[in-house]
Amino acid sequence: MHFKKWIFTLFISIFFITLTACTRYPNPQDPYEGFNRKVYAFNHAVDTVVFKPIAKTYVTIVPPPLQAGVSNFYDNLWQPTTIANDILQGKLGFAVADTWRLLINSTVGILGLFDVASHIQGLPPHYEDLGLTFAYWSGNDGAKQSAFFEVPIFGPFTFRDAFTRPIDIFALSVWPYIKPDWLSYALFGGYLVDLRAQVLPADKMIQDSFDPYIFVRDAYQQHRAAQIRDNEENYVEYMKRVREEEKEAGGKAKVVRRARIDVGRF
Repeated sequence: MHFKKWIFTLFISIFFITLTACTRYPNPQDPYEGFNRKVYAFNHAVDTVVFKPIAKTYVTIVPPPLQAGVSNFYDNLWQPTTIANDILQGKLGFAVADTWRLLINSTVGILGLFDVASHIQGLPPHYEDLGLTFAYWSGNDGAKQSAFFEVPIFGPFTFRDAFTRPIDIFALSVWPYIKPDWLSYALFGGYLVDLRAQVLPADKMIQDSFDPYIFVRDAYQQHRAAQIRDNEENYVEYMKRVREEEKEAGGKAKVVRRARIDVGRF
């Protein structure tokens, strides 16, 4: 698909541009700041003319319940990527739960428009990507967080995520298998609009900040750091809760069996 080849070429081009940019702006806290600020200014201009007006129109004419359904649909569309990264991280408990989420929401939830699985005990919403997988397997806390990196058109990323995201898309998702091409274009365009609509409430805070670039950079880095931290802690808590539920279910089963024996004696 030409569109997907274009995305791949874009990310590769950014890599070589960045090699030059990072040597000219050696800020240890933001080593790509010079490059990032230029791309941020470009993205802001594109957003002002294209993405923001479309997102505002979408929010205005589409009822909130339907907007929620669209977001659920795209969350479900990315579920195979989450499952693949569950497996790559060795989190088989999450892999099984997320597979059930995909099956339930794709059928009972009508292609994911309704998040039915979240109402079932043991199937909480869960997200993974290859960037989180790399962070999970990194040797120390310092390596878990990557430097901020602004990608043309697509916005805030980290340096690591900017180059793992194409792998998620081309190797660990359903996007390469969506046919015909026009449907893939339409779905991906809708995905970008949905993402932009979700962050519209933050526009006022960004505009009122002393330095919008720093505000976006710090907010995104904090969000990503929380995802990395929660990615590790949530699985431990999830498996602990599963074991407790299994233990409780086993105890109830013993009580039922005992009751049947007692009844049988009468």
